[in-house]
Amino acid sequence: MPTVHFLNVSAGDCSIIQHASGHVSMIDVCDGNLADPDESASARALLKSLVGKGGDGSCNCQMAEYPTNPIPYAKSLGISSLFRFILSHPDMDHMDGLDAVCTSIGIDKLWDAGVKRDKPPFGGTAYKEEDWDRYDLLRTGRDAGVISHVARAGARLKFANMGEDSTAGGPRTGSS
Repeated sequence: MPTVHFLNVSAGDCSIIQHASGHVSMIDVCDGNLADPDESASARALLKSLVGKGGDGSCNCQMAEYPTNPIPYAKSLGISSLFRFILSHPDMDHMDGLDAVCTSIGIDKLWDAGVKRDKPPFGGTAYKEEDWDRYDLLRTGRDAGVISHVARAGARLKFANMGEDSTAGGPRTGSS
């Protein structure tokens, strides 16, 4: 059965999908450069302390103060490679830790929404320039061993709207 993990990250987003086929996708990454991999334990402790004290999940319970680093989280699930990394758009809070994802876990395919922007300035920000540089290598197809796709409306490609054998549709419970 597929499993979707919506990670608690600070400003951006990060979701991990474990498909029934065994493939794993990650949509965006934020907080992949956090130094302390135990932030998720702090978040669990906070939620546990709120149970019975109004901690019903109806608010974020200040969860942004306890972000999860997606890399150790993915590794704790036994994920050793990403079949697909999907970047919704090239803002740094959606690719904070992209270089670390590539070096620590590895990705086979990049799906890029095709949104382009200029390289931002990095002076005085918490974001790392190597994440942008890795993104630039990935989206231009210059990162060896990674297949890059610009996913646009109407595009036909394997594992999106085509099966593994490139036939239309693909099995609904097969490769994803």
